[in-house]
Amino acid sequence: MAKQYDAQTTADVVVRDLSAEIANKVVLTTGVSPGGLGAFFNQYIAPAKPALLILASRNPAKNQETAKSPAEEHPDVQVRTLRLDLESLKQVREAADIVNGWSDVPHTDVLLNNAGVMAGEYAKTEDGFEHIGLLVASHRECVK
Repeated sequence: MAKQYDAQTTADVVVRDLSAEIANKVVLTTGVSPGGLGAFFNQYIAPAKPALLILASRNPAKNQETAKSPAEEHPDVQVRTLRLDLESLKQVREAADIVNGWSDVPHTDVLLNNAGVMAGEYAKTEDGFEHIGLLVASHRECVK
């Protein structure tokens, strides 16, 4: 029977329960930035010893900053950063090509589509998508 969780369940408990499923996995998280949900997710799963954490965001400086915590606290877990701007399908494909080109990473086990936008002014991207529609399209490109 599956473990039951509720609003009082902490991340530590979930990671402890799922540590065997997390261990040795390659995990790619989009929309990673300091203090954000993606950063906390990676920080919490790092003790379960995934093989590789790939932190993807459009801002390389923020991405590097976010990568410090799991890398320093869990030196046995590999951490890589990836520039991924979901506002451009061309850039999404380029990022996918980079990951697929890593000879030591034969596959990605987990893709956490964490990136998102808050409601803002109506705008379209270079690909002609509205921002909300683009998130659906770009995440689809990530899993091809």
